Amino acid sequence: MDGVTELTLGIDLGTSSVKAVAVDRHGRVVANGAAAYPILRPQSGFAEQDPAAWWDAVVAAVRGVVDHLPDSSMIAAAGLSGQMHGTVLLDERGTPLRPAVIWPDQRASREVDALLSAYGEAWFLAHTGGLPATGFQIATARWIQTHEPAEWARTRHMLLPKDYIRWRLTGVMATDPSDACGSGLLDIRARAWSAEVCAAADVHPWMLPEIQPSRAVMGRLQPAAADALGLPRGLPVVNGAADTACSVLCAAATSPDTLLVTLSTGGQMVWPQHDATIDTAGRVYTFCSALDPISGAAGWYVLGGPLAAGLALNWALERVVGVRSAGERDAMLESAGAVEPGAKGLTFVPALVGERTPRRDPHARGVFHGLSAEHGQPELVRAVLEGVALALLDGYAAFEALGARPRRFVVSGGGAHIAVWRRMLADAFALPACWLAAEDQSAVGAAALAGDGAGLYSAVEAVQAWASCREMITPDPAATAVYRERLQVYRRVRDGLM
Repeated sequence: MDGVTELTLGIDLGTSSVKAVAVDRHGRVVANGAAAYPILRPQSGFAEQDPAAWWDAVVAAVRGVVDHLPDSSMIAAAGLSGQMHGTVLLDERGTPLRPAVIWPDQRASREVDALLSAYGEAWFLAHTGGLPATGFQIATARWIQTHEPAEWARTRHMLLPKDYIRWRLTGVMATDPSDACGSGLLDIRARAWSAEVCAAADVHPWMLPEIQPSRAVMGRLQPAAADALGLPRGLPVVNGAADTACSVLCAAATSPDTLLVTLSTGGQMVWPQHDATIDTAGRVYTFCSALDPISGAAGWYVLGGPLAAGLALNWALERVVGVRSAGERDAMLESAGAVEPGAKGLTFVPALVGERTPRRDPHARGVFHGLSAEHGQPELVRAVLEGVALALLDGYAAFEALGARPRRFVVSGGGAHIAVWRRMLADAFALPACWLAAEDQSAVGAAALAGDGAGLYSAVEAVQAWASCREMITPDPAATAVYRERLQVYRRVRDGLM
C-alpha cells in the first residue's frame, strides 16, 4: 500500500452478486469485496430479486474492501455500475413495493407483443434505438399495470437497479443515459426520456428519475449509509453507468475498431460508435455509452448476443454432467477442450431463457441436435461452449450489416477464464483476441468514472493507460473454417426451433 494516497471505489450490482473494488490512479485494484444473492423464481419465466438483499450485499462487499485498507479516508469518491433493464417500484417514502423484476424475466411477452402491434417496430426503433423486450422496464410496467394494479397505483418512483443503490447511499434519485436507455423509454439521440414512448407505456414521466452524465457527482454519502459501509460521511457518489457501459470503459473499447465480447451469465457483443446508428431490422440494440459524445468520444454502442452463455455452461456442467466440485469442473472443461472443433457433429442452441439476438423470441428454447452413441460428456460440454460461440457469431452478422469492421476484439467476463472458450471465440470470429487483464471490469469502470467525477483524472485517458492484455490469441484458420461450416448447421437447427 506504500504510495497509495487516493483511491476510488467502484460498486457493481450484478445479476448474482455485488462486487466492490478500490482502485488507485494506475488502475491497480488494491482491495476488493463481494457478496452474493439469489434470483427468485416464484413462477416459470419469472426472475426477481429483493432490493433489501442488494443493499445487504453492498454493505458486505464494501466492508470487504474497507477492511483491507489502512484507512477508509483514502477513498476519494465512489461510482456505481449495475445490471440493466430491471424495475424497482417505490412508494412515496422510497420503500420498495414488491421484489424487483430483473432482466432475464420473461413474463411480459404478451405486453411486448401488444406494444409492437399497437405502434409497430419502426416507431420504437426510431424513438428508442431498439425494440421493447421482456425484462425491460417498459414491458414490466405494462405487466404490473395489468396484473398488479394496486401496486402500480401506489408507485411514485420507478428506478433501475443501480439507481436504487444510489438512493440508499445518498437519498438522490437519478440515473444516467447508459442505464436509462435499457429501460426502453429513452430517446437515445436526445439522451432524455421520450414523452411519446412513456405515454405509450402509460408511465408517468414524474415517476422517472432525472438523467445526468455518468461522470456527474449525484449526491454524497448519507450518515446512516456511511456508517453502515465504514466510509467517510459526505463521500462524493458519482452517477456511474450500466454494467455493460462500465465494462466497455474498463476495456478501453472507446472506438469502432474494437469489439468487446463478454462471457458472463449472458453473452454480449459491444461495438462502440460515434453516431447513434440504429438497426432497422431490430436484431440488435443501440445504447448510450458512459461517455459524453460532445467530447468526441464514442457516445453510443451497438449491443447484442445470446441471453445464456455462462448460464448455459453452468446448466450443462451441473444439471447434465453433474459436477460436484471445482476440481471436477476443471477436469471436465479440460476434457471438452481436447475434443476437436465441431464437437463430433453435435450442435447445441443455447436458447434456455428465450432469445433476443438476432431474433427476438422469449419462447425460444434450446436443444442438442445430432446426438449419437459416440457422444459422451466431453462432447456435450464442448457442444455447449461452441453453441454459445456460434450464437455470438450468428448475431454478429447484424453488426456487420451496420458497418462493423473491427480489427480486434477484447474478451472479458468470467467465461474468459476458460482457455478453450476464449480460443474458440478467436477462431470463430477470425480476429486477434485480447483477454483483458482486469478483473471485475464493470466495478473498475465505475471506479474510473468516480475518479473523473472527483476531478482526479479523465476516465477516457485513464483507462487507455490501465487496459492491458493478459493473453493475445491469434486465430487458427483451420479452426475458423470448421466454425464457419458449423455456423450454417447451427442456423438450420435454430431456424427449426424459432
